[in-house]
Amino acid sequence: MKNKTNIALLFLIATVFLLGSLGMTSDLKYSRMSTETEQINFALKFGAGDFNPHHFVHPPFFAYILFILYGAIFATGKLLGVFHSALDYEILYYTTPQFFLIIARIFILFIAALSIIITYKIGKRLFDKKIAILACGFLVFSQLFISATHYATGEVPLLLMSLAAFYFIVRIFEDGHLKYYISAGLLIGLAIATKYNAGLLIAPFLCAGLISQRPAVSEIKKIFMGLAFIVIGFFIGCPFAFFDYKVFYSEIIKQFGRMRSLTYNFESWKADKPGWLYLWTDTFPFSFSWPGVILVFISLIWGIFYRNRKICLLLIFVVLYLISSARWTAVKPRYYIHIFPFMCIIASYFLFEISHRLSKYKKYVLIIATSIVFACGGIEIFKFENSIFFQPYSISAKDWIEQEIPQGSKIAISDGIPVIPNMESIDRQIEEIYKKGYGRAAYLKGLKKYINLFSKSYDVYLLPLPWMENYDSEDFNFQLLVDKGVRYFVISQEFTEYLLRPDKYQIQAGFFKNIESRCDLIKQFRGERPLIEPEHLIDNEYVLIYKLRV
Repeated sequence: MKNKTNIALLFLIATVFLLGSLGMTSDLKYSRMSTETEQINFALKFGAGDFNPHHFVHPPFFAYILFILYGAIFATGKLLGVFHSALDYEILYYTTPQFFLIIARIFILFIAALSIIITYKIGKRLFDKKIAILACGFLVFSQLFISATHYATGEVPLLLMSLAAFYFIVRIFEDGHLKYYISAGLLIGLAIATKYNAGLLIAPFLCAGLISQRPAVSEIKKIFMGLAFIVIGFFIGCPFAFFDYKVFYSEIIKQFGRMRSLTYNFESWKADKPGWLYLWTDTFPFSFSWPGVILVFISLIWGIFYRNRKICLLLIFVVLYLISSARWTAVKPRYYIHIFPFMCIIASYFLFEISHRLSKYKKYVLIIATSIVFACGGIEIFKFENSIFFQPYSISAKDWIEQEIPQGSKIAISDGIPVIPNMESIDRQIEEIYKKGYGRAAYLKGLKKYINLFSKSYDVYLLPLPWMENYDSEDFNFQLLVDKGVRYFVISQEFTEYLLRPDKYQIQAGFFKNIESRCDLIKQFRGERPLIEPEHLIDNEYVLIYKLRV
């Protein structure tokens, strides 16, 4: 039996590596995920000696880990004679960014595999090997988990840190030794420093000892010690939240306010129904497939009334998180990845319990139910993999621009299309960054040093995206841009976010009308969007390239 369990676990891990690597290289040079680029840029920026991210919308712990990883690779490369100095490594970052992207993505695959192992260990400690393996299977055959393994964002590291913390919460539940309180507290702090939505791990941490049937008095001191280590863990993972607390506090308030605000700047992200309903009709079906959602929903309801202390420990985290997010206006699947393993364990336990009660049909119930969930999940994963196997249109547009538009031309372009700015454009962008106070311009300062390494560069006027919240009326003043010599306008799909609310974004809507009436569409790239996340208002991806009509 042990060998069969190990073989099943190895099969699931191998499946993660296989499915996670498919399509990984289609956007290798310039990532589809802005948060992936953000994490890598932060990691490499730390190499200059400034470890303050100056930006806390996403906490920096994963970027610090990437910094250590990149540092180790540089040290190894220097020993082997691949790199002669830090300058070689810096040049590589600007000329061959895909090198750093592929390293980070491979690292994510190993983190995902480790997450499967810890999910198994948690399921095994709470219940048994069969339940643990089935729970791992449910996780591996969920689209959300597989799609997350493709990108070096904070989601998979958050999953790992949450699982590691919960493993020690289970150990607290079992015997309550002080070392488990300290370990759980430290890991919860690091999980929060990976992504803030790990904060509710504190709830099962507080409850683990109290529901274990040990005297509550004996647990109180250890709980306070564990709470202190949560603070220590968060400090280790996000130290500048304390040193630069004013910026940290203002961004945290702003970020959590946006989640519940009707003024959130991506219209297509907003739930078109109450958050708690959207969660079960859109978010989870996209993540699990409908059979999986039905199984999870029934098992959660059953678990609430089952009154099993082990199930209760899992439910405390899952249910509280679902309740806390019920009023969010943006209910994206990735916000829930760290509770998925616990939902899978509950669903797995539920299936085994039901099958035991139907002893005559035990094998049939398990085989049919798991086959349906795995098959439907596999279909959704196939759709996802198929949708990302082509080069993003932002890269296609960049390649076309470099072939067809003369070097140095003035272009107004949606931010996110990776056309290389020339020296004049870099200076203007740096000045704007400091004027508006929304960044440190580290990447641009480095690019300025190596601009001669690029064969084509352009005088770029960036058109900020809605979520950046750094735009003003000048950015979308069509006539002003024309007077400055802009002759080309490049609009990406994200610009649609403005056009969905012309009442709110009157300047941007007017800007686009001017482009359509006074310019010719000379090239377009258009097709279905990759199935990374559900967006109910936009179902295609495009880049439109216009030239001012003479």
